[in-house]
Amino acid sequence: SATAPWAFTKLMREVISHLRKLGARTSGYIDDVLLAEARRRRLQAFVLGTVHPLLASLGLVVNTTKSMTEPQQVAKYLGMLVDTVHGQLKLPEAKRQVIIAKVQEALAKASNCPPLLLQQVTGHIMAARWSFGPLSRLMCMSIYEDLNRDPKAPGVQLSARAIQDLHFWSEAVHRWDGLRRFSPLSDPRTVVLRTDAAGVDAESRYLGGWGAWTTSLTPDGARQVARGDWGPGESALSSTWQELKAINNAVRSFDRATPEGLRGRVLHVYTDNQGVMSDINRAGSPTPIVHQQCRELWWFCIHRDIRLKASWIPREENELADFYSKLEDSGDWQLNPNIFQQVQRMWGEFDVDLFASHTNRQLDRYYSLYWDPHCLGVDAFAHGWPAQPAKPAWCHPPKGQIARALQHARDGKAHMGFLCPVSPGAVWWHLVACGASKFQPWVRKVWRLKPWPTPVRAGVTIRKKSPDGTRYMVLLLDFSVTEGSIDATPIL
Repeated sequence: SATAPWAFTKLMREVISHLRKLGARTSGYIDDVLLAEARRRRLQAFVLGTVHPLLASLGLVVNTTKSMTEPQQVAKYLGMLVDTVHGQLKLPEAKRQVIIAKVQEALAKASNCPPLLLQQVTGHIMAARWSFGPLSRLMCMSIYEDLNRDPKAPGVQLSARAIQDLHFWSEAVHRWDGLRRFSPLSDPRTVVLRTDAAGVDAESRYLGGWGAWTTSLTPDGARQVARGDWGPGESALSSTWQELKAINNAVRSFDRATPEGLRGRVLHVYTDNQGVMSDINRAGSPTPIVHQQCRELWWFCIHRDIRLKASWIPREENELADFYSKLEDSGDWQLNPNIFQQVQRMWGEFDVDLFASHTNRQLDRYYSLYWDPHCLGVDAFAHGWPAQPAKPAWCHPPKGQIARALQHARDGKAHMGFLCPVSPGAVWWHLVACGASKFQPWVRKVWRLKPWPTPVRAGVTIRKKSPDGTRYMVLLLDFSVTEGSIDATPIL
């Protein structure tokens, strides 16, 4: 192969380096050079007084017919339109039409598409990645999968996913052109996020879920934590999938942590998995289920104008995220959902689950101890609880928080369903009962649960799963009532 382009690039690298030392903002590729400056006259003076004399002294001749003699804010460079007003790289209209024509031709031949045509489609799209950003790889992986299914076949029958992605490109060329923007060297609004995940060990013992933390969301630098547990089957998937899912969950969780969310922010994710770092920065993976996680993560960020990047850190520098991923939640207990539904049929629907997580919640609206992708907020005590005439809340606090929960509900005159042990000797018992035979006036209904089948069951983080034999009861509380009482006889 010819060595002239390689040699010329090596020589021009020194020229570009010298110009940068003189304060120029410049980029060069072989014999194409781009210079940028905020002030028009200063740029003109620099080009005429420094750049041209320097090139002439080196024996290089400027092709004035192909060069821009006047500074412009939208200029063609390396086949792209550089828009310094909006900070975008865009495709010329002719290149857009080439991509659209190739995509439509491939769709017309979906049942037996020539491999060369598919290679042209993906080649044009990948060549435009400076404009489309992560979409170029995200939305072409299914086409690559079809191409690699039988490399020697004269024709390719496109899969449903590949056809779907081709339809995307037929409509997306104009909509997403210029998606990738110029990134500043430093951004005070950068959110730094550290994540980790734990699955199962070699003996299929559950080790944990996912965890993440950041100090970038509040002016005082307070630590915000997101964590959760795996759903059915997720704990046995690959570590790469789990790490990406952890990042997916963490980004969605912290997007809920402030009123403005992460919109418009630079998000810098630190992970101790080098494969995950690569998959995020390249915007894709050859493994389908991992690639799907990449797509979900990137689309979430694209729709919220979040600029995402990932870096690797050693495991010993990620110990806090590892701790949260393996944290055992002592309050991870849940009333049997069938019993909960029976309670709602008897007493009416509840509005919000006050002490829950995304794996043990009884309702779609819930507060959690840590941020997760679906919770209304963290720390139920920091929020107002429903009072009459609103729908009641559902309250199943950890045993160590029962007294505080009852006092908080009493102070706010809350209306709620309340699950607690039958424990006359407990320090909080006086808040629900008057001695052994009467309940307080705000206890409107009582249901003592039978011990079998086990009414309360352990969540996935509880290592000891065996029931403790505790008797439970469900109370309907209305702390706006202060007079009267009911018998302690169970209604069922």
